[in-house]
Amino acid sequence: MHYYVTDNRAACVPLNEIPTAGYAEFYEDLAERLADERYHIGHYFALPDGDVLRAYCLLLDDTEHRVLVASYAIGYYDTPLLPSLTARHPQVHPFEREITERYGVRFADMPWNKPLRFPFDRYDRSSSIDNYPFYTIEGASLHEVNVGPIHAGVIEPGAFRFICNGEQVLHLEIALGYQHRGVERTMTADDNVLRQTLVAESVAGDSAAAHATAYAQLREKLAGKEGAPTPLDRERAIALELERMAMHIADTGALCMDVGYQLGQVACEALRTVTINTTQAWCGNRFGKGLIRPFGTNHPLTDTTIDLVRRNIADVRRRYDEVRHDIKSSPSLLSRFEQCGIVPRDENTSLAVNHVTWQMMGNGLHPVADEVLYREEYAEPVLVFVDPEEPDKEVNLVTNDGVAAIWYPQEDGYGNLFLPTDEAGAPMLYDFAIYGYTTGLDYPEGWEPSGDDWWLPPTELGLADTSWLCDSWVLELRGGDAGPGYAGTADLYYAPAGYIKQDYLGVWRMEDDCLYLKLSADSGDEIDASFPILISPSGEDLYFQRSRTGAGIPFLPDGTDSIGLLLYTG
Repeated sequence: MHYYVTDNRAACVPLNEIPTAGYAEFYEDLAERLADERYHIGHYFALPDGDVLRAYCLLLDDTEHRVLVASYAIGYYDTPLLPSLTARHPQVHPFEREITERYGVRFADMPWNKPLRFPFDRYDRSSSIDNYPFYTIEGASLHEVNVGPIHAGVIEPGAFRFICNGEQVLHLEIALGYQHRGVERTMTADDNVLRQTLVAESVAGDSAAAHATAYAQLREKLAGKEGAPTPLDRERAIALELERMAMHIADTGALCMDVGYQLGQVACEALRTVTINTTQAWCGNRFGKGLIRPFGTNHPLTDTTIDLVRRNIADVRRRYDEVRHDIKSSPSLLSRFEQCGIVPRDENTSLAVNHVTWQMMGNGLHPVADEVLYREEYAEPVLVFVDPEEPDKEVNLVTNDGVAAIWYPQEDGYGNLFLPTDEAGAPMLYDFAIYGYTTGLDYPEGWEPSGDDWWLPPTELGLADTSWLCDSWVLELRGGDAGPGYAGTADLYYAPAGYIKQDYLGVWRMEDDCLYLKLSADSGDEIDASFPILISPSGEDLYFQRSRTGAGIPFLPDGTDSIGLLLYTG
């Protein structure tokens, strides 16, 4: 399919120069391109054009930084049933939903064909936000929680419908059509630039500078304003960054509030106030209203304002870094974010646990599954109890692409589990039995294990002046000389046969059950994370786990969550 190719810095695109294709050609080409990660849709919308409805698509090429523009036309009053791109690429769903809602275009196999915004000129006037078809799941143990549509603060109205099983959220649906104000129609009602600017900066309460800048740049581009960046462009960039900082700090505070960390919430609210007050000192409005205007500004940056912005940003950055460190170094706080917002690599992986009997089939005993004990199409962790002397369980994992792994929990002559391995011989499961009946990472407060075979988190005194070997890497932890707040200095060496090279240096300390490392390399790479660790009773082995935030370290291979280190004495 032929596209009009441009980029964000080019002049405006004449509508009559945008190529028009048939929908079949448009569908096949777009479906193929969206399968490539380099492409995603910037916008996809429809507009009446005489007796036809013309749809325009802006496809973004992230590799070559291009904008590919194409269109198709269909009969406005005799709309056929069109194949849905959403059925193949979910990113298309809000665009197809809006085209259906505005103009009645029907898409076949559309999996989520619901109203999106409820504009006043929608095709189906019988559809309203009051009868929005929320998704439902029936079950005695399930309950629904509705949040909104009215919210405190500057966020827009919206209803959030949660379906929960206890504290587990099974489904969330968001309805946003409570306050459709007809912005597009208002913007095109007359050509008064000031009135249009005021409408633009009122589109969303928390992003006045962003919308006003978008409108101003649109006006300037349509007027043929081109050239190198000007002081006005730099001033707008500063305004946008102040707005971004304020919203990101506010979101951090909201996350802290949601998990009950009130200190972080209050600290972020204070920093947000400093940020938006900086904008107010500049233009007289905390949200930047009145600051951005097409072709100029009523509030140019002065030397005094520049000094104020620099001082306040430096202060906010320093204080926010302290909040960030407190959040990232608190295991109890981080644990509240676990299993939240996790998208599985393959949501269609199935897991089954079968009962098996071992039957003689001429060339030895073979397991035969005779009963399904557990099956889940969206695999979640399960706890399986197995008698090692009479193994009667089969664990069967099948990915969406057909790769299967079958495991029969059995022990060797030394009491160690036989673990399934990949083609390279690496174990696909991890046996925690070597660490005792519990890992020691989550002991009840005030409880201490008994016996001499427990793996426990080490102390700072025990780790000071030790070195640990893992493959060709040596981690050296020295005590003292690290400044307040740290137990000592740390070095990470790469030491293959024949030579040794210092790659990283920095500081370390223990944080509950975690080893906190802050290391940097000459290349600019940094390690700033807390890693759960356990030490063996002999003090010669260290169990090293990936950070709970997902951060790794050079001797921890990709795709591996834990590894063993040996006390290094050479």
